[in-house]
Amino acid sequence: MYADGATLSFSSKSIPLINECVNEDLGCLKSWLNANKLSLNVTKTQSLVIGGSKRLNDIEKEGGVKSLFNIEEDIVSIIKQAKYLGAMVD
Repeated sequence: MYADGATLSFSSKSIPLINECVNEDLGCLKSWLNANKLSLNVTKTQSLVIGGSKRLNDIEKEGGVKSLFNIEEDIVSIIKQAKYLGAMVD
């Protein structure tokens, strides 16, 4: 079985803290899903990084968002916009 529509969010000005906390939460989510006989389709899992253009440029300079989040050895894809509760977020 699959769980559908789960959302995690985290806010901080510290990129390393965001990376650490979100990756920890993703690991906990995957463990919980496995314990409850549910699966997480990592290929459909996406992340949306929201911030001002200067801050997003700073992230790119610090190594980029391409490998910011992962679930075990799988990298979570980064998207530039998402539909959430009927509204487009970018």
